[in-house]
Amino acid sequence: MQFLVFGGVGSFVVEGLVRAGIQSFVLIDNDNVSLTNLNRQIIATTKTIGISKVDVMKDRILDINPDAKVETFKEFYMPGSKSNIIKNDLSYVADCIDTITAKIDIICQCKKLNIPIISSMGTGNKLNPFKFEITDIYK
Repeated sequence: MQFLVFGGVGSFVVEGLVRAGIQSFVLIDNDNVSLTNLNRQIIATTKTIGISKVDVMKDRILDINPDAKVETFKEFYMPGSKSNIIKNDLSYVADCIDTITAKIDIICQCKKLNIPIISSMGTGNKLNPFKFEITDIYK
């Protein structure tokens, strides 16, 4: 079983999966941990500021399970990305990025390859938790 996780907010997804016994991950994020990540990303600590998010998450995975297989891509995913990241050998995709055009592209590619996907939509500056909704992006 191999999981592909896009975005630093996906660090919570990865943490739960590796602790549940998942051993194979593909991580993609072009960003470094910053001070502004401290309140929302499990990989963000004062010791990890300035370090690549995928490198920090890979180290965290391997600290929990040294036998895990982790492939990393340090890139900003956009439609037409040259990297062949979304492949039919994936078991599941977790999209935790902010860019809507990239989200739609990821979803379309996963649908075409019959790969289950879950997308996390941005909740920055959202103050009313009663308006949080789980639904299909097409709605």
